[in-house]
Amino acid sequence: MATAAFIGLGLVVLILLGTLHRRTRELSLANGDVIWITPAPFLTSLLSETSCKIIYQPKHGNTETLVLLQDSDSQPAMVIPATDGKTFLCLYYADVLYRLMKVYPGRSPTPFAKTSYLNFVVLSSSCHLESGTTNDWHEVSEYLKSVPPNTFNQHALGFRRKVLTSGVDLQIWNMRQGFTN
Repeated sequence: MATAAFIGLGLVVLILLGTLHRRTRELSLANGDVIWITPAPFLTSLLSETSCKIIYQPKHGNTETLVLLQDSDSQPAMVIPATDGKTFLCLYYADVLYRLMKVYPGRSPTPFAKTSYLNFVVLSSSCHLESGTTNDWHEVSEYLKSVPPNTFNQHALGFRRKVLTSGVDLQIWNMRQGFTN
């Protein structure tokens, strides 16, 4: 009887922990702007489609909100400040491959092309988004290879550096071969 109660209590605690929101990440950018990333609860994302919210708060100007699909097969993997200081990149894991979005805070959103994967992963956005270019992919690759471990841990959303580096390098190789997703 005590064993059954202990197991039941353990299951209740596990379910409660699995439905709590994961820790919100705060990324401070060199220009004084801040990005907050709030992933969906782990268990919720395993059992159903939910969302990850990314909030961009500029030092001056309007706050921007980006809401991305998060489920058992797809989720944001990492948010990276772009070298231009005006945009940021979002590396997104989608089932078996990575996608890259370039986010333009301060620019109005525009509709995506009908065939764009962005239609499936972007649930809402108050700013302009585009698919990452070849140059953006190379920027992410260099960033992954050079960013200090503590910064990587702050920007990555539960992914290991080796896994992200391999995925990004494979995507770059595929682009060189003429494969598109």
